[in-house]
Amino acid sequence: QQKLETRNFSIRKHVLEYDMVMNRQREIIYGRRNYFLDESEIMDEINQIMDEFIDDCISNFGNNSNSVNNWDIEGLGNELLESLSINISNEIQNISDSESMKKLIKENMLQIINYKQNDIGDKIFNNFIKFISLREIDKKWKEHLNAMDQMREGINLRAYGQKNPLIEYKQEGYAMFQVMMEETNKETLKRIFRTDLSKIGQSNIQATQNTKNLKT
Repeated sequence: QQKLETRNFSIRKHVLEYDMVMNRQREIIYGRRNYFLDESEIMDEINQIMDEFIDDCISNFGNNSNSVNNWDIEGLGNELLESLSINISNEIQNISDSESMKKLIKENMLQIINYKQNDIGDKIFNNFIKFISLREIDKKWKEHLNAMDQMREGINLRAYGQKNPLIEYKQEGYAMFQVMMEETNKETLKRIFRTDLSKIGQSNIQATQNTKNLKT
């Protein structure tokens, strides 16, 4: 009886530790969702997402160098053009380091954001951003939950290879979460920057108000 109770406690503790990994990720996701549900926080959160996107671009194309001369400039330019419709080819010759590059990209992004905001008005623009952001967060989060469930189902097999399944789960789960957040930021900005808002009416964007809370 004692051995059985000890084993059951061990199983419950193991499940709890796995759940704690997901709970931390869930806190981050719901925190971001709540910012977009608060009208006063929307633009601050978009600014945060833009900064994260820029950092990811520098990380992906900067080749761990502060000097732009060592970067994959063509790859960076293509990423900005494809995702944001931003062309920096005529401005890049005066850029020498990562901070200058970040500033250049952010200035270009803010010009477009400000133009769109002024073109259709703050309220409609905020509703549009809220709708797009919540949709992308929910979509990517559900995909991530499914991927994490699949990984968890097979993770215990790692024990046969003398590896700690929980440590493996935490490490891979963190890496998957980072990728998910990066993809969510990219897709959110892509929708915001590449959508022609002049063709979007108030009635289309107000679908935001019917957005349901995420239940997963």
